[in-house]
Amino acid sequence: MDFSMKMHGFTLPETLIVLIIAALIFSFAVPWSRDLLKSLEAQRVTTELYSLVLKARSEAALQRTAINLCGSSDARSCDGKWDVGIIMFRDNNHNNLIDSAEDLISYAPLNITPSRISWRGFGGSQVTFEQTGASYASNGTFTYCREEKDPRYSRQIILNRGGRARTSRDDDKDGKHEGSNGLPIACP
Repeated sequence: MDFSMKMHGFTLPETLIVLIIAALIFSFAVPWSRDLLKSLEAQRVTTELYSLVLKARSEAALQRTAINLCGSSDARSCDGKWDVGIIMFRDNNHNNLIDSAEDLISYAPLNITPSRISWRGFGGSQVTFEQTGASYASNGTFTYCREEKDPRYSRQIILNRGGRARTSRDDDKDGKHEGSNGLPIACP
């Protein structure tokens, strides 16, 4: 009877080759996954904001009253901090404030800092949908920008006077979305 055991394992050169291959794969995977996460965040934020705009417009038309959207850091007042959260409220007296007799319809926390969302348009720092669903004085653009302002991850939601919204697209397939002016979105 032979009781000797043969040990099977990896030699040092074999182990080094496996480690080198794993390091090469990892060095390519990390930047790719980082870019993927940035792209997914841009898509998520744009989709969520687009949905809020559509909901506000339909609420205004269904309830036959003015509905406002504004940026808010405290879920109670409008302070223009769109990247922290967004309030949707019924503005019966058209004063752009949430008064005691007016309803807060929803608050959507975004918490995407240090990325930014900005609103630029007519009608000030809020978006107002009239009882018909139109946004006569609130046409403009929401712009999403990452902290590093890389144009590959910038997005816009463009709102026309009729209250219709559309998202920016990469029409020329250069990896950058074009804004309402047809040029790549520039972050301030």
